[in-house]
Amino acid sequence: MTDSDPSRTAVLAGNPWADKYPARAVPWDWNADGDVDILDDDGSVVVGLIGWQTVVFHGADGNRTLEQFISSTAKDYRGGPVPDDLGVILVKEFRYLLEDLKVVELRDAKGEIPENHEFPQSELPLER
Repeated sequence: MTDSDPSRTAVLAGNPWADKYPARAVPWDWNADGDVDILDDDGSVVVGLIGWQTVVFHGADGNRTLEQFISSTAKDYRGGPVPDDLGVILVKEFRYLLEDLKVVELRDAKGEIPENHEFPQSELPLER
């Protein structure tokens, strides 16, 4: 399978999420391991994300559909050969972030996310 193989997103065929725009819905920050920590309103860590969870959460920028995200992640993959089940992995982690943790949301249209969800909290406030 090549990185541009359309079957990578076949896992989304008929899925109502395919053309929705995932967006981060909570404050977050990077942790020492390069993964994401989900924060509550007072800045305390609620849960830490690992591996693909971090990739999916960080990719939920409100500007790409879930299908576009999966396709671009496969194309940009730098960890060696692209896993044959990459689409399945990403959808599974997205489902976990959306339904279980509720740290991403689905939107019908492309759009910006609030600054405190777009950037890690350690980088706020941004210099203007």
